[in-house]
Amino acid sequence: MDMTIRHLIYLHFETILDYNNLVAKIPSKDTNLKRSAHAQALLESWWTFGQLMRQRIMPKVIGELDLEFKDFLALTAIFEGIEYPKLICTRLATNPSDISRILEKLEEKHLVTRSLDTEDSRRIRVLLTEHGKATVEKMRHGVGNHILRALEHIPATELEHFAQTMQTMTSNVQAQFVSDTD
Repeated sequence: MDMTIRHLIYLHFETILDYNNLVAKIPSKDTNLKRSAHAQALLESWWTFGQLMRQRIMPKVIGELDLEFKDFLALTAIFEGIEYPKLICTRLATNPSDISRILEKLEEKHLVTRSLDTEDSRRIRVLLTEHGKATVEKMRHGVGNHILRALEHIPATELEHFAQTMQTMTSNVQAQFVSDTD
């Protein structure tokens, strides 16, 4: 087992122990406080996992390609069929100037091409080059292997519930963001 996975497991168990100690001290009738403790534990674990991905796993996978995590996310979005900068912005929850810089860098590396949309000349369309497709496949394979190893001892039902919870949380935040801007 490599050091990154061992560290991830250690941090996971350390968080669970702290979480269990915290929740055990909360009176059972105080469901709001228990819910808050659950939320805090989730956010702390999520943050730690994200940091490990960005700091330890992604550099192993994309470092040799001279790409950053945000480049990986943009390439993945394009690979999945999101072809317009505005939609890439939405997917990555970032602003247009950041996406513009990312796309410029990816175009310089011959990973994407930008061109006018043939149906609407006011829009720019972004597509992966063959080199870009091969790069995304290589990155996804590398990241996927690390994630699979991190998930290998978690029962499928827990993973399914976690995925559903994350999707619900994402939808709730997106809905809140939309309603906050109205």
